[in-house]
Amino acid sequence: MDAFRLSVQGLIKTAVPKWNGSQACLQFQTLQGCDFAGCKHLHELVQPPPEVFTHVTNKHGELKDAHPNLSS
Repeated sequence: MDAFRLSVQGLIKTAVPKWNGSQACLQFQTLQGCDFAGCKHLHELVQPPPEVFTHVTNKHGELKDAHPNLSS
């Protein structure tokens, strides 16, 4: 993995919304959902900043129908 890609991933990771110390699960935000039994991230629909929104949709696909980014 090249240094540019690692730095972009680091920037995205720091921009993911957190609640009570838990980051929102990015894959949970999408139609694909998160089926990882050991996932320790928050399984709530959240409205991430634009750069996280773009990363999630590019990497994991379309957002769930009730996602806050679709209604705003």
